[in-house]
Amino acid sequence: MIILNGTLVNAASRKKKPVSLSVDDMGNFSSTDDPHSYPSIKIIASPRIQNSTRFLTLPNGLHFETQDNDQVDQIANLFGFKKLGDKSKAKGILSMSILALVLLLSWLFFKFGITESTNKVANMIPVEVLVQQGEEAYSNISDVHFTDSKLDSKRIDSLTAQFKTLLPIVDNGFNYQLHIKESKTLGANAFAFPSGDIVVTDGLINLAKDDHEIMAVLLHEIGHVENRHAMRSLVQSSTLLLIAITVSGDLASLSTLLVGLPAILLNSNYSRKMESEADLYAIDEMKKRDMKPKKLFHLLSRIAEKAAEKRKEDNKQGEEKNGKSEQGYFNSHPHLQERIKVLD
Repeated sequence: MIILNGTLVNAASRKKKPVSLSVDDMGNFSSTDDPHSYPSIKIIASPRIQNSTRFLTLPNGLHFETQDNDQVDQIANLFGFKKLGDKSKAKGILSMSILALVLLLSWLFFKFGITESTNKVANMIPVEVLVQQGEEAYSNISDVHFTDSKLDSKRIDSLTAQFKTLLPIVDNGFNYQLHIKESKTLGANAFAFPSGDIVVTDGLINLAKDDHEIMAVLLHEIGHVENRHAMRSLVQSSTLLLIAITVSGDLASLSTLLVGLPAILLNSNYSRKMESEADLYAIDEMKKRDMKPKKLFHLLSRIAEKAAEKRKEDNKQGEEKNGKSEQGYFNSHPHLQERIKVLD
């Protein structure tokens, strides 16, 4: 028999009560406070994040919090827990994971400072959570901003095949997929989702003079994925929210954190350091493949020139378009001029 010590939480009333759960040789959970027993395969367990609090969601809707991580891992190995069958349950797991991370963030903030702390928090998020949230964000954004590519199918197949040769040799669990799309609102652009879904638009492809330039940009986007830049940006921008959740215990506020992911991705609000990290990743990988790093510089310069010409044309015509002007790679990737100088 395995014993778990912890706290039973009623989310509706927010009442907490210390209890012990026992798990028999058949994997059935029971406690002295509940006449029912539940098999482990009907219980949802949050991923382990070092030695932070673990959360178990019981079939009766109650949550059990415990720090007996080794025992929970033992139960998972022996009997298994319920697998997520839909997005709402997956969000529940993410919420519980973030709650554990909030506690870590509070300690890390005082020890290392805000930037280093949020980076550590982002790196602790299980890759399964990044993949699930990234895929959902892509699905939500795709219907609004992207349509099917107008490129020839053979051209798409060729670029997809080349993209696969760029993937990291070490599999870190990301689900890399290339999506070539047309976008009237986002122009010549590329985006990396935390899942490994990478979007490149027809506009950017048509602006490239050869495939090496396109591959250079795709390597840059892979660099964003491998360095978890989207989640690092999200956590950094939401630090005050995370601290507020810690103080108030308001789990419902966690949904606000998730809402911010699509905005982070669309605007690519990465810091200079993050853009530099992605550039260096691309340059290093290009050198390994006997590709010229200046290929990235050439395409970035062309994108910047086109963006400048468009702004000049809009100003000449006096058309600000009420904030609805086309957003290209130059607009959504800050500090591009500085990066071009470094690459030159």
